[in-house]
Amino acid sequence: MANSSFSKDGDRKTSDELLSLLKLAWSNGYKSEVLQADIYEDVISLVKLLTCGEVKLYSYSKLPSDLQKLFLVNSNQGDLTEYFADHLVASNDKDNNNVNLSEKLKSLVEGSLKRTLAEVLYLTQSYDAAKTANELGMKSCFVLRNDGDDVTEEQLQTG
Repeated sequence: MANSSFSKDGDRKTSDELLSLLKLAWSNGYKSEVLQADIYEDVISLVKLLTCGEVKLYSYSKLPSDLQKLFLVNSNQGDLTEYFADHLVASNDKDNNNVNLSEKLKSLVEGSLKRTLAEVLYLTQSYDAAKTANELGMKSCFVLRNDGDDVTEEQLQTG
């Protein structure tokens, strides 16, 4: 337990050991119905609307694809994996500034997805990530979920 706390608190959030522990905890939690992935109802409505219009959706996270799928299979809205074309893994670079994000998004969209940046709508809870995506020529949406989110009035006006 001390090692998992150290990994969580340090800069080792995505170490193989911690990811294995997380997968085991999530699997057992979902199986015993102690855990359930909480998905907002309006997100489900949007996902269904978009996929009905033949838009391809991709999850994009630092979590491995099997953990992303585990989360989506066990949501409070049912199994959502059918709505996602794939589950993409963000690299775990320690230097996660916007220059790196810009390079990652370009590589992901143009390389992995074989699309132009203008064809992609990027949804994120990070103001800086939304701004970076916009600067690249992508459409982006800054998703604000909690009243307690640390966002300035200026960011709300420009976001």
